[in-house]
Order: sequence, then C-alpha cells, then structure tokens
Amino acid sequence: MESAVKLFVIPAERVPAGPPDPPRELMVKAPTRDLLRGAARALVDSEGLQVRSVSFGPDGLVVYAEEHE
Repeated sequence: MESAVKLFVIPAERVPAGPPDPPRELMVKAPTRDLLRGAARALVDSEGLQVRSVSFGPDGLVVYAEEHE
C-alpha cells in the first residue's frame, strides 16, 4: 500500500511554537494501512528530524516534525 505524505517541518530557530515551512510532498509504502504511520515516522527519522505528530488526513498522511540545532 502506498500513501502520500505532507511533511511540515518547523525550523530549529522557530521550535517549539513557530510556524512550519510550506509542506513537502513525499510517498511512503507499507504492507498494510496500519503500518503506513510507522513507515512515515521512519522516513522522517531518516532525515534527521524529530517527529511531533503523524495523522491520517483526507489525502494521505500529515506529518509535523522539528529540526534540531
């Protein structure tokens, strides 16, 4: 199963409450819908970002993450 991901990243200088940058569009794959959330987390972790939230939206997954200094 495949899903679109909208990744919103909050830059380090705006953490914890600043607005995120415009979203990036990504794709993740997983064997089942239930595993898509974990696949999105793994993708964001691999980019060196800290996941704040992952949720299903009407067009796929929505992920908010933070940069580290």
